Amino acid sequence: MSTAVNAVLDNLRYLQEHPPAEPDLPEDEPDIEGAPEFDLGILPGPFATYIDSQAKAIGVPVEMIAMPMVAYFGSLIGNRLSIRMKAGWVQYPSLFVGIVAPPGAAKSPAINAARWPLDRLQGDAHTLYKSLLQQWEADTDAWTAKPREERGEKPVRPRLRHFYSTDLTIEALVSMLETAPGIAISRDELLSWIKSMDQYRGGKGSDRQQFLSLWSSSPIKQDRRGGDTIFQAKPVASIVGGIQPDFLSDLHDKDGRRDGFIERILLIRPDVTESEWSEEEADMNLLGGVLETFADIDRRLTGGDSPEDVTRQVQLQSDARRLWIDWYNHNQALTAESSGMRHGFYSKLPLQVARFALILNTMWNPDDPQRLVSAERIADAIWLGEYCRTHFNRTLPLIGESQPSRIGGIEQRVLRILRIEGEQSESGWVSRATILVKLRNVKAEALTPALQELERQGLAESRHEQTTTKPREEWRIISPTSAKDSNNSKISRFSKNLDLGRVESSNSSNPSQTFEEEI
Repeated sequence: MSTAVNAVLDNLRYLQEHPPAEPDLPEDEPDIEGAPEFDLGILPGPFATYIDSQAKAIGVPVEMIAMPMVAYFGSLIGNRLSIRMKAGWVQYPSLFVGIVAPPGAAKSPAINAARWPLDRLQGDAHTLYKSLLQQWEADTDAWTAKPREERGEKPVRPRLRHFYSTDLTIEALVSMLETAPGIAISRDELLSWIKSMDQYRGGKGSDRQQFLSLWSSSPIKQDRRGGDTIFQAKPVASIVGGIQPDFLSDLHDKDGRRDGFIERILLIRPDVTESEWSEEEADMNLLGGVLETFADIDRRLTGGDSPEDVTRQVQLQSDARRLWIDWYNHNQALTAESSGMRHGFYSKLPLQVARFALILNTMWNPDDPQRLVSAERIADAIWLGEYCRTHFNRTLPLIGESQPSRIGGIEQRVLRILRIEGEQSESGWVSRATILVKLRNVKAEALTPALQELERQGLAESRHEQTTTKPREEWRIISPTSAKDSNNSKISRFSKNLDLGRVESSNSSNPSQTFEEEI
């Protein structure tokens, strides 16, 4: 072995044995909550195993594949299926997802792994299109060769079925939606796509506003001078892409104004680290089960006896509705106490959760897409909503909006202690005595109101453990993971009074029945 190679190896060993010390953070530095663990259990088995295999092979957290795949599945459903939360409130499965990670964090490979089912479907559609196009050209030649009186109707040129696009304008999107129930927009870098809006109009177009409306599936009507009018009554599109943390503030419009665009994006900021080389390889055989669900849903929603202009609707079971109402009211209380972009995101979170419920319910029931949404599925959707709330709050400091002043001082320091010390225990509980010791210069009487404030805002929870002398007061952070019911079910803390046995029996009795409830 050469001297140069030995020197390099010696340097590597030295760095491993003497890692650089992490600097102490100032006591008043704003704390960012750690990224919660994504629960693959909310997804059906084939999806979970495929995502886990891909994440290990690429070396990324599973959420970097799971969240894009949920969005892609929503675009596949498109406007053929909606969820009715009550009369007049119907949601379609459009999701905007942004993976926030630094350069070199494998954002693109993760997004591509999530998109592979659509890649396969798009490939099959393109092969079919080329075959039909070849036949059309032959039929057209034969039609042209006939005398005019014998021609009949001219053969209609086939059109390609679009599943996704990596680069398109709003006009192109509307045109593609004429032959597709939904479209996925897949971008390596979201910011470059956003910056390109209206460029060919000298910055005087309305692409950004059109995409704002697209998130709500509002009708799009485009009237062209000297051309045909293009109209889409219920456009559905999901947008997925990556963005570097340093450029998050550039998501604002060109004048730096808040227009609600950022609040519509599910910004996922995972904890990524530079991973060492791994011999893990993705098992592409696992894609089969996922692809089968994608293809099966596409076939089932395309067929059937419903008119093409009638959207099938999914509704909630009674237990699921009660759970939804509890969470909705909880979210409304948090929204009322928030401000800025946090207020905007919180106010839109019920719409996001409803869309999650529709997508997850369809994933779990490909043989019956109109199956009533059970309490378990709505709980999964709520969990995913709370998961996204945590991530949105993690991104706000990068966008340029700091943590609200009402969470500062002692409260912020307590949150940091609960996070760090909680990682040392299996369940995350930290004793009040430990908190007080770690605070050092805070008196016991000042700690009590700080803990009460964290509990009031739903950021921390407490319990009292019996000891040989007196009960020990313990605290831990409330996160999407710790908020799950203590019996390890996926029902969140909003469903602790739910009768799970009754849920299971009602879920299996008559899944296709129609549930109507007075609002």
